[in-house]
Amino acid sequence: LQDASLMGVDLRDVRGTLVIDPSTLRLESGMAAVGDTSAVRLDGDLAFVVGAARPYTMRSAVSADNLEAAPLFRAIDPSRPPAVEGRFDLAGQLSGAGADMDELLSGVQGACKLESKDGRFRVLQIDVADAARQAPSLIAGALDSVTALFGKKAEKIGEAMLESAEGLSEIRYDQLSLSLERGADLDIVIKEIALIAPEERIAGGGRIAYAQGVPVPEQALSLELDMGVRGAVARIMGVVGLLSDSRDELGYTHLYQPIQLGGTLQRIDRSQLREMLVQAPLRKGSGLFDKLLGR
Repeated sequence: LQDASLMGVDLRDVRGTLVIDPSTLRLESGMAAVGDTSAVRLDGDLAFVVGAARPYTMRSAVSADNLEAAPLFRAIDPSRPPAVEGRFDLAGQLSGAGADMDELLSGVQGACKLESKDGRFRVLQIDVADAARQAPSLIAGALDSVTALFGKKAEKIGEAMLESAEGLSEIRYDQLSLSLERGADLDIVIKEIALIAPEERIAGGGRIAYAQGVPVPEQALSLELDMGVRGAVARIMGVVGLLSDSRDELGYTHLYQPIQLGGTLQRIDRSQLREMLVQAPLRKGSGLFDKLLGR
């Protein structure tokens, strides 16, 4: 085949060897080009067992080199910059069974690992101005509290909040890896997210909860991310009050609590992160006040 499409991503130069016998269809050395520099490989078989309750079964091994993430995220949400922009190597194993082909494909299970070097991570992109509009009294109180305790002008704290949000909005990473699994409940479990950047480090995991008849980008998402920072980003976030007293073995200082994301892949809910940022100055001011009182 010259051209094909999978989940909105164009495939070119599709090729492979099909081996057919009375009950099995086997694909050997299946390959396809994705974009200009990416390649996907697939080996597997589809079997039919007469008389079985779920007669269709499949198993396959899939791998990809230099797979670009941006087109997939653009397809999920064309209105925003891609949540992740980079090139990934992928390796995984898939299997499934069903009474018909629709049940087989919708119930595919398996595990895969994705690894990327040198890309952009925009999952934490937030609008602090929007947060300020939603909770003007809260942000004003936070800034006033810090101003009274530290003698700093409120606008300086506001500038630091905006710089903190900017630092979160687009992280240029050196390494990003994800481990995914889908079991019998058909939830996609994000077992591990690990990101390393010069001034940011993220570790965590989560889940995409299966809902019958709902596309994966619209299924409920829950992520919990532990973030550490250092360098200029840490200095700015320290001014705001986002940091704890804990550092990891590489010198990244942890945020005072994990970041929790919800919503869906199509519309990520970052409200907890916005609230963290708005609450941080008040938390910092209250912490100092407690120390002064000997609490």
